Amino acid sequence: MRWGRRIGAVLVSGLLFAAAGCGTAAKPTSAEIYQTARLGTVMVVSQYQTQVSVPEGHIPADKEALLKQQLISMVQSGQVADNPAALTQAALQLILNNPLNYVEPSSTVLSKKVGMLMLGSGFFVTPNGYLVTNAHVVAPDNPEIKQGFAQTGLQDFVQVFMQKDEASLEQFLGGALPASMVKELQQAETDYVAHYMQFGKVAKSYSVQMGAAIPGVATGQKGITASVVVAGKPTPGKDVAILKVEGESNLPTLPLGHDSNLNVSAPLYVVGYPADATFMSTFAKSSQVEPTLTAGVLSRRVKMSGGWTALQTDATMHPGNSGGPVLNADGHVVGLATFGAVSQNTGQTVSGENFVVPTSLVQEFLHQVNVTPQSSQTTGLYQQALADYYTQRYRDALPLFQKVNALLPGNPFVQKFITASQADILAGKDRSGPGALGWALYTLAALVVLAVIGAAATGRLRPVLAGVGTLRRPRSGAPTEVSPPPEGKDSVQAAGSTCAACGAPLGADDHFCPSCGALARCSSCGAPVEPGQTFCSRCGASLKR
Repeated sequence: MRWGRRIGAVLVSGLLFAAAGCGTAAKPTSAEIYQTARLGTVMVVSQYQTQVSVPEGHIPADKEALLKQQLISMVQSGQVADNPAALTQAALQLILNNPLNYVEPSSTVLSKKVGMLMLGSGFFVTPNGYLVTNAHVVAPDNPEIKQGFAQTGLQDFVQVFMQKDEASLEQFLGGALPASMVKELQQAETDYVAHYMQFGKVAKSYSVQMGAAIPGVATGQKGITASVVVAGKPTPGKDVAILKVEGESNLPTLPLGHDSNLNVSAPLYVVGYPADATFMSTFAKSSQVEPTLTAGVLSRRVKMSGGWTALQTDATMHPGNSGGPVLNADGHVVGLATFGAVSQNTGQTVSGENFVVPTSLVQEFLHQVNVTPQSSQTTGLYQQALADYYTQRYRDALPLFQKVNALLPGNPFVQKFITASQADILAGKDRSGPGALGWALYTLAALVVLAVIGAAATGRLRPVLAGVGTLRRPRSGAPTEVSPPPEGKDSVQAAGSTCAACGAPLGADDHFCPSCGALARCSSCGAPVEPGQTFCSRCGASLKR
C-alpha cells in the first residue's frame, strides 16, 4: 500500500508549499510601485513675496550739459544738421541708445508687491509629516530669487514708464512716434528699470499639495502648510531639504532603500509633478493631482564638485520633478530627481541625461535633525490592498482600501480603488480565497485525509473513521430533501431595509452600503450580511472582504 504513503507525501508537500508561499513577499509589479509612490508623493510649493521699487528717472543738469556738448561736436563734424528738428532727433537717439549715461533716479519712487511661486515634488518619510525634497525647491540662492522677482515685476514697471514717456515725446515732437522709436524706447525703459530695481525683505512660505476629492466638489489639490527644518545648498552643493507638516499622524510614507546596492543598468522609476505635463491648459484641473511616472536605468555614477556622488539615469525629468522620489525595482526610494544636463552650445537641456541625489546623502540630513524614517499604517494597508487587487482578490482588497480611506479621508486614488473593487465583486470577477478560517478548515480536512490514508495503508481504517464520526447513508430509494431557507432573517432584503453595520437605508439593488461602504448583502445569493459574519448563512459563500 505504498500508494497511500505517496499520496500522503504529496499532500504534505503541497501544504508545506502553500505555507511557504503565504510567507514569501513577492516583488511588486511596476503598477504597484507606481500606485504606492503616487500615494506618498506630493507637490511642494514655495511662495515668495517682496516689495519691488523703481525710482522715476530724470536728466540732471550735468548730464544735460554733457548731452549739449556732444550735439555741438556732432554739428561741427557734420554728423548732424544745425536745425531744431535734426538736433532733437539726434538728442533722442543718444539717450535711447545709452539711457544709463544720461538718465538718473529721482526722489519719486514707484513700488508694488511682487509674488513668485516655485514648484517641485517630494515625499513623506514619517507618518507624522517629515518630508524630503531638493534644497533648490525651498531654499534657492538669493540671486535666483531676485532674478525671478525681476522677471515678474519688470514688465509692469516698464509699461508704467512707457505710457508716461511715450505721451511726453509725442507731445514734444508733435505726432506719433515711429514704430522703430517705440521699440527703442521700450528697450531703454527695460535697461533703466532692470538697473535701478530694488527689493525689500523677502517673505517665504511653503505648502505641500495632496490630492483631495470632496463630495460635490471637483477633485483637486489640498494644501498643507509646511516649514523647512534643514536645507543644504542647491546643486552642485548637497541639494537636500527636510520639511515638516504639523498635526498629522497617518500620512503615507515611502521606504528609503540603499543606493549603494544599485548596479549600472538597474531599473529606476521617477515619480513627480513635471510642470509642463501637470499644468497644461488643455487638461482638467482634476488631472493635476496625478503625478507622472517615467522609467529608465542607472547609467553611471558621477562625482560632483560639491563633494558627493550623483546617479545618472536616462529616465525623463523636467522642472517640477525636482525632489521627487526615484525608486528601484523593490519600490524603495534610492534618490531624488534633481537636475538635467545642459548643452554648452545651446543652453538647452539634454534629453536622457538626468541626475539623482542618492538616498545616502538624504540619510545624512535626516540624521542631522534626528529623524528616523518610519513606515506608516496607511502605506502598509495600501500595499496589502494593492497586492490583493492586482491578483483579483477584490473581497480581500476592499476592506483594506476602506481602512486606508478612514486614515486618509478624501484621497482620490483610494476612493477610485474602493469603487473599482465593489464593481468587480458585483461583476463576479472576485477570486479571493476562503480567508483565515477557511484555510484552517481546509488544513484540518487535509490532516483528516492524511490520517485516513495512513490508516488504510496500515489496516487501521475503521478506528480512525470511528474517531472522526459516523457516516450515514440515506435509505435506498429515498431522495434526500433540501429544505428551502426560512422566510425572514435569511431571506433577501426588500427595498427600504437598513445596513446592519450603520443603520443607513438600503436600496433593493444595494450590495454595499451607500453610507459606510460595508458589504450589506451576499453577492452570490443576495442574503443579508451581519457585522462580523464570515460566510453567507444561506449559500455558504465566503464573505471575507
